[in-house]
Amino acid sequence: MSSESKSRGRGGVDRDVDIEVSISADGETALPLQSVVCGRGFLTGKSGSGKSNSAGVLLEEILGRGIPALIVDTDGEHVALKEEYELLHAGASAECDVNVTAESAHTVADVVLDSNVPTILDVSGFFDEDEVVDLVAGVARRLFIRQRSLQKPLLLVLEECHEFIPQKGKDDASEVLVKVAKRGRKRGIGMLGLSQRPADVSKEFITQCDWLAFHRLTWPNDTDVVGDLVDRDHAEAVQDLATGEAFLLADWGRGVRRVQWRQKDTPDYGSAPAIEEAIGTTPDRIGRDIFEAFEDEDDSDDEEARPETLGTYTVFKGSGSGYTQPGLPVAEHLGFEAGESVAVEIGDDELLVTVGDEGDLTYSTYEGTGAKEYAQFTLGSAGVGALDAEPGDTLRVETVGEETVRIVVDTEA
Repeated sequence: MSSESKSRGRGGVDRDVDIEVSISADGETALPLQSVVCGRGFLTGKSGSGKSNSAGVLLEEILGRGIPALIVDTDGEHVALKEEYELLHAGASAECDVNVTAESAHTVADVVLDSNVPTILDVSGFFDEDEVVDLVAGVARRLFIRQRSLQKPLLLVLEECHEFIPQKGKDDASEVLVKVAKRGRKRGIGMLGLSQRPADVSKEFITQCDWLAFHRLTWPNDTDVVGDLVDRDHAEAVQDLATGEAFLLADWGRGVRRVQWRQKDTPDYGSAPAIEEAIGTTPDRIGRDIFEAFEDEDDSDDEEARPETLGTYTVFKGSGSGYTQPGLPVAEHLGFEAGESVAVEIGDDELLVTVGDEGDLTYSTYEGTGAKEYAQFTLGSAGVGALDAEPGDTLRVETVGEETVRIVVDTEA
C-alpha cells in the first residue's frame, strides 16, 4: 500500500505519503505506519482472545518493511518470527542466540540502534525478577538518551506490559518507560503495550496511546477500563467478542470500529510451548570461542566502568567566580529536556550532576543554540567557586554511571 517517499519527517518515517498497515481479515481496516512505529499503541484481551496474533500481524508488517523493533518477550512467544525474519534472540535461555544479563543493557540497545538489528529480548528465562527490571530499565534508558540525537524510527514492544508499567507499585523500569511513553515520540521511539489485564496497566501509559484495541475481556475490573475509555455499551459487548475480534479506538478515526483481525503468517509458539525444545542447537563440545566471548564481555565491562570524558569547558568571566556551559554530550548522557532542572552535589574537588531538583545547587536547563537543537545549563559562580576555579581554567565533564556526570578542574589542560 506504499508509494514513493517524498520527504522524511522528524523521527525518520515518511510523512508526506500514506503508508498503512493492513490488519483486518476483509482488508478494509488499516493503521498508519507512522502511528504504529513512532506512536503509542495498546493491545489487550484475555488469554485466547487473539491479542498475540494481532501483535504478530503488526510485527510482521514492520519487520517486512525493514524497520527495527525491540520486543520485550515475557513468554518466548515471538521466537517464531525468526523463521521468516532476521532477528537477534537475546535472553537467559539455552535456545537464545546470545545470553544477556542486566549488565548487558547498553549492548542490547546499542546493537538495535547502531546495527538496526531487530531484537527479541526474551526475559522468560530469568529467575530473578529484579534483574529483569534492571535490564529492561537499562535498555529503555539507553534508548531514550541516545535517541535524542539519533532519532531513528524504532518500535519498543512490551509483552505483559502490566509487569513493567503497573498501575500500582512503581519501580525503576516503570518510571523510565512512562518517561519514554510521554517524551520518546519526538525521538522516534514508538511503544506498543500488550496485556491480559488492562486494569493493572498504568493509566499514565494508556492515556498516552494513539490507538487501542480491545479483544475479549470478561473480568469486571478490565471491562470497566473499556467503560472508562469508550462507554458502558462497549464494556458489555467486549465480553462477547469472537476470537480475533477487537474494538479499535484511534485518534485518527471516528468512533469505535469492530474489527476481525487477519491471521498472522508466522507460527504461534504461545499456544504450543513444547515446540521451544526444537529451537536452537547445542554444540558437541564447548569450544574456546565460547569462553573467549565471556572474556570479551568482562573486558568491555571494565572499559564501561571507566569514566568517559564528555567534554572540556572553559570558565568565562562573570559575576563571582565566573561561569561555564556544559554542552550537547552532557545533555545527551543525562537525557534532560529544556525546562527541566539539574541538581548539583558538591563533593571534594568535584561536582556530581544529575537530573532533578534536590541538590546543594540547582540549575534550570534551556534550549541551546547552534546547528543542532539541544538543552543545556549554565554552571554559575556558586558551582565554579565550589571547585576553586576561576576564569580561564578548564573544567572536565566525565561520566559516573548512566545518570550522573562529574565536573572537575582539568589540571592537565
